Amino acid sequence: MKKILATLAALMITAVTYGQNGQVNFSTKVGTEVDAQIKMPDGSAPGAVAGNPFTAQLLYINGTSTTPVIPTVGFRATPVGVAQFYTLNGGAVDVPGTTSGQLVTLRLVAFNGGSFATSTVRGQSTDFTVTLGGGLVTPPNLAGLTGFTLVNVPEPSTIALGVLGLGALLIRRRK
Repeated sequence: MKKILATLAALMITAVTYGQNGQVNFSTKVGTEVDAQIKMPDGSAPGAVAGNPFTAQLLYINGTSTTPVIPTVGFRATPVGVAQFYTLNGGAVDVPGTTSGQLVTLRLVAFNGGSFATSTVRGQSTDFTVTLGGGLVTPPNLAGLTGFTLVNVPEPSTIALGVLGLGALLIRRRK
C-alpha cells in the first residue's frame, strides 16, 4: 500500500510540475544578486519621468523566434533616488512554452509608448540565460541581467528632412 501511495504522489508531483510553464522572478533589483540599472539617454531614471510612461518586458529568445513574456511592468516612481532606475517587482512570471528546470535565453526591453517597435525612447539588455523554476521549484532571479541606457529613436520625418537636405546639398554642388 505504501508503494502505491508513493507512486501516486510522485505522479501527481510530476503532473503538477510538467503541466506548468517555467517561471522567473521579474525584477531588475534583488539584493546583490541582480542589480541592473536602466537609464534614460541623459542619465536620469525612467521612474523620474512625469507620469512614468515607461514599460519593461522580458522576451524569451528561442532560436530565431522571440516570445514576449506577459505581464509587463513599469518603473519605480518613489522614493526619489536610485530606486527609480529599477522596475517594479513583477513577481513570478510564466515563460510561455517552457517547463521548470529548462535553461532559457531571455532579453529585457524597456520603452515608452504602446510597443517597443513604435517607441521614441527604447533600449534592450544583452541576452542572458536562466534555469527556470515553477511548480515546486522557486522561480529564480534574473541573475546575469546587466543594466543598459535607453536611446532616442529619430522620428521618420526627421530622417526624411535629413535626406532632403543631403539631396539639396548634392544638387547645389553639381551646379
